Amino acid sequence: MASSSGTSSGSSLIQNSGSEENLQALMDQRKRKRMISNRESARRSRMRKQKHLDELVAQVAQLKKENHQIITSIKYHHPTLFEFGVR
Repeated sequence: MASSSGTSSGSSLIQNSGSEENLQALMDQRKRKRMISNRESARRSRMRKQKHLDELVAQVAQLKKENHQIITSIKYHHPTLFEFGVR
């Protein structure tokens, strides 16, 4: 009996070791999956940020154009305002 309990104990160590290896492999797999997910999320975030920046740059260009048109219109309709240095 002692030998079967010794064998059982040895096999239990192998099973525990196998379980630990499986657990470690599962943890590694989850870590890799999380890393990939985080990278993809960061990529999407950078894309959103770039899109927002592009929209702001376009808005600045549009506002500059409108500002120029308004100043031109004011200068045309009220030329005396600009004779005294009013901008």
